[in-house]
Amino acid sequence: MGLALTATAAVALWIVLWATGLKSFDGFLIGLVIVLVAATVRMVAPYLPKREE
Repeated sequence: MGLALTATAAVALWIVLWATGLKSFDGFLIGLVIVLVAATVRMVAPYLPKREE
């Protein structure tokens, strides 16, 4: 669910950046980086030590 929300936010950001005058490819790359970071965090999260509270 988190990746879907991240992808939706990245697409919305791409549209906003494109509408404000940034080139569409540059906005797409920024959105792509956001989605890749989210996917990487999701893949690495099981291997991180758990916090004890």
